[in-house]
Amino acid sequence: MRVLLRWLCSWLVLLVIWLAFVGVVAYVEIAAGAIAAALAVTAMEGVRSRGLQDLLPEPGVATRALRVPLDIAVESWTVMRVLGTAAVRRRPPHGRLQSVSFEPPGTSRTSATRAFMAWLDSISPNEYVLEVEDEDGRAATHVLVANSTTRQAS
Repeated sequence: MRVLLRWLCSWLVLLVIWLAFVGVVAYVEIAAGAIAAALAVTAMEGVRSRGLQDLLPEPGVATRALRVPLDIAVESWTVMRVLGTAAVRRRPPHGRLQSVSFEPPGTSRTSATRAFMAWLDSISPNEYVLEVEDEDGRAATHVLVANSTTRQAS
């Protein structure tokens, strides 16, 4: 009974989110939203029943996610400045590959946490993660311009 109640509450929340995003309350949209919400909640319950929710990133990673908007703004300005300079000088900018320390916060080294951290580090336009090397806790990154927010190779 408890599982059914959790399923129904989750289904209702997802249906409301669907209707809020669609912005149209019509029978077709309600039916499509109901089916999509049912599929999503069923998958979510399947994951929960098998104990696979441990694959979620650690909550401590959220503090890194809070810096992403500022990183995007600063690094976008840096990239635009470099591209403008390259256009004036008529020479293409040159980035570089580097190997940096890549240890997610927290005690766990789950693959979900590492993947989420790599994704966060790749959002901003100046630097992105190419490969994470699990055995030695390092990552290969590409950097267009080294600045104060760029992680330095060690």
